Amino acid sequence: MTYYNLLSNKADCLTLNKLLYHSPKLFHFLISSFNSKKEVLSNMSVIKQKFISKSANSLETIPTLSTQKDEDFLKEKNIHLLTLNDPDYPEYLKEIHYPPPVLFFQGNIACLKKPMLGIVGTRKPSQYGTHTTQQFTKKLCQYFTIISGFAEGIDTVAHETCVNQKESTAAIMGVGLDKLYPQENSLLAEKIIKTN
Repeated sequence: MTYYNLLSNKADCLTLNKLLYHSPKLFHFLISSFNSKKEVLSNMSVIKQKFISKSANSLETIPTLSTQKDEDFLKEKNIHLLTLNDPDYPEYLKEIHYPPPVLFFQGNIACLKKPMLGIVGTRKPSQYGTHTTQQFTKKLCQYFTIISGFAEGIDTVAHETCVNQKESTAAIMGVGLDKLYPQENSLLAEKIIKTN
């Protein structure tokens, strides 16, 4: 397993994620090439030659960025940080070209060690679609952690069915954990976390 020194400090992870979450190629270049924020800053000319973008220019703000507010928020909401260095980082996610160097989660990350199965679908399902999803999910959640996108419709049905069966499900959020979307699923989010 590759170890990235640049991801060994929580404050550094938060700083880099804040600046680069939308620039995965640059993020990976930095963690693969440099061992500290100081090294990044002393190699800005090389970085800017290789990456002509706002993200590369924003790296110059590293010394002035404070992560205290972010750290306080994570602690208050019981949100955990996971990096590519962590043994609990999802193995399948590492197989994509630029896996996110930093992930945030609530609940029990161990559910991702079980075999996983994705159940996703339309946001406006028919009665038949809802019923079929419930039936499939009831059977399959006994053997798999059900993964879905927390959206309205089929995703919500899959998550709710797992929670009702007291089985594990993981909601992959399309937004950060500072914004719950859709809002009407706030109770469901709490139940997923409590169910592990």
